Amino acid sequence: MLHEIHQNSEQKLSKSALIAGAFLVGSMVEIGRSTHASRQENVSGLMSYPSDKGPSFIFLRGCGENYAAQAPLHARKLAKYGSLHFEYQTQGKHNQDFIDQNIIDACKIDGDRDRVLIGTSMGLMNAMRSLTNPRVCEAIGENRLRAIISRSGMTSRVDLQPGMRRAAAISARLSRSALVGDLWRMHRLRRASREHEFSEQSSIDEARLHHESSAYMPFQLVTSQHKAIHRSQPWDSESHRHIVEMNPDIELYKITAEYDAVVDWHHATKSLEQSFKRPVEVIIDSRRPAGSHADDLEFPEPLAECMEAYGHANPRATSSSRQLFHYQQGRRVA
Repeated sequence: MLHEIHQNSEQKLSKSALIAGAFLVGSMVEIGRSTHASRQENVSGLMSYPSDKGPSFIFLRGCGENYAAQAPLHARKLAKYGSLHFEYQTQGKHNQDFIDQNIIDACKIDGDRDRVLIGTSMGLMNAMRSLTNPRVCEAIGENRLRAIISRSGMTSRVDLQPGMRRAAAISARLSRSALVGDLWRMHRLRRASREHEFSEQSSIDEARLHHESSAYMPFQLVTSQHKAIHRSQPWDSESHRHIVEMNPDIELYKITAEYDAVVDWHHATKSLEQSFKRPVEVIIDSRRPAGSHADDLEFPEPLAECMEAYGHANPRATSSSRQLFHYQQGRRVA
């Protein structure tokens, strides 16, 4: 009997040791992964598709948007309208200085020509921050900024839908451990595997790439972007009046779904108009499913139409009041 008790005790101790060992090894691996992620160097730059014709279109990425993967698909559809420059970051933490420098570098590549800034989601907020940097304004040049196109853009956290505002606040405080990042990645990949709607100018592969490429963005970078959004403050009235004075013919556009689950486009439009003291032409793509956000890979036609207007020598005159259009069945209607 004593021998059996001793044997059972040894077995229990052995199992406990295995569990403790497995836990210890797993913890060490997790600490190592997290430490490696926190020490990653910043990787940021431009993917450029230069052209001798048309203006310089500078794309500013949204939160978690992977332009390093998406740029070739956008370029295949949009390169005919002018030079394309996609500023990207694939590693490190959110840093406005990198974005400013990417815009400056894009302007240097194209030299003295017209510019159009295209901001996706928080990319619009980043563009507005860049336009307060004198170095960026100097690089763009006077009377050179023809338009700012917002793709489901926000100017600050106040433009977010209430649920997304809370989500950004929570995410900004989340642990940046690799394990949490893995869970977030699994969620994004599950979304990518769902059914997706898209136009005749797109494909199911492009629609899935929109979500799949974002899933593989480093979680540390994404949470730092959430923190930047959470800390952003609404702009003062006429905060960007100096941009209008430097570029009196500038036009503002917003492309959105009828209902965007991330950004309240009504509030974002009002914020943009107050900052620039300029009307915004809103293009509602009625084909996009309710709740969709920045689905321009899936529905590229409204963006292509805006870009085409500036690919010609004489863009249309600035409208004197806000205009609202619906985009249906491949064409824009009032």
